[in-house]
Parts: sequence; structure tokens; C-alpha cells
Amino acid sequence: MLGTDPHNTLGKPLARLARFTKQCAALGCLSGFRHFEVCMYSQEELLFSIIPAGLGRDRKLDETFPSTHLLDEAYIKEHDRMVFLITGYPIYSCPYIYPKWMSRQDHGLHVDGSSDKKPVPLRLTSTMDWRINDVALWEMIWELISLVSWPSSQNPFAIDFDYLDRLPLPKMLFLTGGLIGYLQSLWIEAKPKAVPFVDKVYQDLQQLQQRHLTAMRDYAQQCHTPATTY
Repeated sequence: MLGTDPHNTLGKPLARLARFTKQCAALGCLSGFRHFEVCMYSQEELLFSIIPAGLGRDRKLDETFPSTHLLDEAYIKEHDRMVFLITGYPIYSCPYIYPKWMSRQDHGLHVDGSSDKKPVPLRLTSTMDWRINDVALWEMIWELISLVSWPSSQNPFAIDFDYLDRLPLPKMLFLTGGLIGYLQSLWIEAKPKAVPFVDKVYQDLQQLQQRHLTAMRDYAQQCHTPATTY
């Protein structure tokens, strides 16, 4: 967390909300996290789904980049996925997180699933603190994963390196670059004493940097290698 704002230096709520939606857009174009998937739903909405512990990523979906299968209602129901909608609606001047699809399992989130009622946002500490503190999107995701996942993850932003290894080289090159940028921002913002997984983020960041450099070298070699003719 970046801290409180005793001198009212955060700026106007709508300006802060615009920065928040930019954070959503930056995360929404990424994939490769071990514990969750994301997909932009609109300019103001981000779909967020936690990957059930022990199931891992569906290899059939490796080519869906980003995770557009989160838009498929049939897929969500078939795999009993829990999907949340992270929003930055200007009309409310603050972020809210709504349950969009709930798993049949009880994850400790008491949500009224009646379709005839207006959706009610989750009461999360991070979203409520956003009004007076500089709270980042990754802090909301951390809280949500901590509430839903069991056993809890030692690093909610752990990278699925097996998934990266299965991607075509150009796609892996672009994705590792995006993940590096995202984890660097998280690592800079996180306070070590308050964020217990910050060291693990740094370890993944180092691995990503090594793989990105290797991918750049391999891709450059491919580009300079004459095509074989038959």
C-alpha cells in the first residue's frame, strides 16, 4: 500500500479513478499468472477469475490470449469458475468489485445470487480504504485471493512458467515483457514489512528477466536465419 493521504494530495476522485482504470487495462492484457486469470470486459470493467487450487491452467486455452474464455458463460458454468467484475464506474467515483459468476462451492463469500436483484459489491477492506488511501489494484486482488483461495497462496502473483514455456516464441517474448513491467511496479509500490510475498515477487521477476533476454536472443537468431527452401 502506498499509504494514507493526510494532506489531501491524492487529487480528485475521478482523476484517481482514471488512474485505477489504467491499472485495470495494464493487467487486463496480461496472462500467465498461476492463481488467477483476467480479461478486459469494457473500458471500465475487468473480469477476474481465481484458478481453483490443484486444477492448474487448461492447456486447451493456451491460444486464448488474453483469457477471453472468461467471456464464455458455458465455459464458466462447465468448469464451476468463480468470476468477479472489477469496476471503475465514474458515476460512483470509486472502484467496486462485484460477483459475476459464483462457484457452487462455499468460499466464505455470502452473496445474494438472486437474478432479480441489483448486484451488490463486495465489502472489501481495500476498496473501502481506496477513498482515503492510495490503494492499488494489486492490493484488491491480493485481498480477494486471500479470502477465496484455500489453502492461501504464498504469492498471489506467482507466475506460471510452464505456461510461458508452451507459448510460441514471439508471444512469449511480448508477454514476459508485459509481466516484467507489471511486477516491477508492484515490487516498487509494496512495503516489505506489510507485503509478505514481496521477496517471492522479486524472485519471479528475476526469472522473467532471464527468460525475456533469452527469448530476445533466440528471436533475433530466428529473424537472421535464412528460411530453408525445398
